[in-house]
Amino acid sequence: MEVAAPLHPAWKRCSPGVRKLHARNAAILLGETLDRPVAAAVAWSVGGAAIGGTGIGIRIAEAHGIPVFNLATMAPRAVCERLRELRRAGFRE
Repeated sequence: MEVAAPLHPAWKRCSPGVRKLHARNAAILLGETLDRPVAAAVAWSVGGAAIGGTGIGIRIAEAHGIPVFNLATMAPRAVCERLRELRRAGFRE
């Protein structure tokens, strides 16, 4: 919750259940104990914007230096190539 709350534009208006869903994005991106971030995130959002539930995930990733490859603005082949580049650079899966 402490990761997601400051990055959400209307946290106080979210129900407890919705807050948990947003906080789940932090665990997905940073690991269960928030100390094992993923090497990259692949997302799709309308127009590539950081909006909705995907938006909080994008903002969490960006706040923690995790590259985000948005399929709304990048071709799938380009995303795959960028992921291959990360793998060759030694980032863990």
